[in-house]
Amino acid sequence: MTGDSVFDDAFARHQSGDIDAAEAAYRRIIAQDPQHFGALHYLGVALMQTGRAEEGIGFLDQALALNSADADALYNRGSGLMALGRWQEALVSFDAALVIRPVYANARFNRAAVLAAMGDLDGALEGYAGLLAAKPENPDVLIRMADLLNNRGLILTDTGRPLDALADFERALSLDPRHGPAMLNKGGALFALGRFEEALAGADILIAAHDPSQPPAPYLAEAFNNRANALKSLLRFDEALEAYGLALDVRPDYAEAHYNRADTLKQLHRLDEAVAGYDEAIRLKPDFAEAYWNKALGLLLAGDWERGWPLYEWRWRATGDFGPSRDLPLWLGQQPVAGRTILVVAEQGLGDTIQFCRYAAVLAALGARVWLEAPLSLHPLLQGLQGVDRLIAPGAPLDAADLQCPIMSLPVALGVAIDAIPKPEGYLAADPARLDAWRARLGPARRPRVGLVWSGNPKHGGDAQRSIPLGDLAPHLPSGIDYVSLQADIRPACRSALQAHGGILDLSGEIGDFADTAALCSLMDLVISVDTSVAHLAGALGRPTWILLPYTPDWRWMLGRTDSPWYGSARLYRQDPERRWDPVLVEVAHQLSALAG
Repeated sequence: MTGDSVFDDAFARHQSGDIDAAEAAYRRIIAQDPQHFGALHYLGVALMQTGRAEEGIGFLDQALALNSADADALYNRGSGLMALGRWQEALVSFDAALVIRPVYANARFNRAAVLAAMGDLDGALEGYAGLLAAKPENPDVLIRMADLLNNRGLILTDTGRPLDALADFERALSLDPRHGPAMLNKGGALFALGRFEEALAGADILIAAHDPSQPPAPYLAEAFNNRANALKSLLRFDEALEAYGLALDVRPDYAEAHYNRADTLKQLHRLDEAVAGYDEAIRLKPDFAEAYWNKALGLLLAGDWERGWPLYEWRWRATGDFGPSRDLPLWLGQQPVAGRTILVVAEQGLGDTIQFCRYAAVLAALGARVWLEAPLSLHPLLQGLQGVDRLIAPGAPLDAADLQCPIMSLPVALGVAIDAIPKPEGYLAADPARLDAWRARLGPARRPRVGLVWSGNPKHGGDAQRSIPLGDLAPHLPSGIDYVSLQADIRPACRSALQAHGGILDLSGEIGDFADTAALCSLMDLVISVDTSVAHLAGALGRPTWILLPYTPDWRWMLGRTDSPWYGSARLYRQDPERRWDPVLVEVAHQLSALAG
């Protein structure tokens, strides 16, 4: 055979799949002609096909040294580099191939794949889109684009951009309508946007697409879990439990479904079952921080503080936080504090700080110097708080302190029994100057005065359950009482109801901070509040306070009680199992009528 015919025979063997024979032939050719471009090139390809990418790239480099303008050799070299995860070098090879042959579809496809592997999802999508424009029905490109859009959507979801994520999931589904992950993740984005009915409908479509005569599809358990999550958010708890059960029938070791089911049981006050569900989720996933934390909340809600408070320390990992950022040793009661300076660090909501700042006096009684780091908006209120030597702004420079303790870890450090709660009547007090100013603003009292708070922070996760539209509350307010709005911020719909009622004094434009609110609370005969920071403030001031609670309240109010171990002056009004406000408001109206005389 001539030299060309020997190479042609080797190449034919290669094309037919007899790679070992082709490799041997290429090596014989190179032994006789070390500069045979074709043999060097395709020996490199054969070696990469048999898992020897590093060696194969070496022969491709030799071939390209002879002819650097061969687009196929550059493409094959890039493919070998991809196999080795050498993304940047692969990108250079594909770019060089495309300079020589701009319409080289395989090089463009692999180049987009490299960009995706490097995390440049936008660049990868642009590359695939160009290929799709040339061949709109290319199935490989459609699948890759759908996958990338789904992945980018997940990143957008994780970075708090659910609307942008939803657009990517919908675009992925326009390319591949049966893309299970995109359908699931679209439901997650709808859920994050509060579009629960749409999330439910999407889960139902995904479930209906499964043929029950076939083995469960990989996405089926997640689809049932998504369906249950939507039902839970729509307060359809019994249906949610059924859907979680179906998810667990498909995948009994699905820790997240056990966790979500436990949360639903908690909403139904089946607390022992809820705790058992959290335990099963933890057994399946031992580092499941959210399950530990929510188990703590369930135990606290049940009044089992001895077990609940220690688990509450999981809140840091569950929220992605790692506790106070000061470079000080953490104190949880493991050593005496007499003669030492301890920085107590406020956390979570303003109401939490108001509720737990009472423990400063306990620390001071143990001989500690107490510095309290709290939001500046609370500083005027907390001036003079018993036990606090110094108020600190968040992040402000510190002199030397010895220890630090998050404010909501103080019960763990100082004693978790319900009867160990420090409960001085009125551990906060209004500023006398503010009292005088607001007394003058309100004028002489001629009838009982009742302060009203009907809504909290709209960004709170449970706001829809705890807030009451003023339009629902106002018709239950009997005459014979002077009503004062203690709301610093009033939502547009509530402002319309406020104007329509006409009998509630609106001070929202005049309340500057919590010290103003404290003075106003102190001038009321009664404060009626939903579960928000003003409820804590009124209780901490020792003022008569009626707190209106959803059926499943925050853990601190526990279940079934009309009183609170936190505030001796508080009375609790609770929704019934139907989660209706109307019976609560009817009872409040009855009690107010007695107050009005």
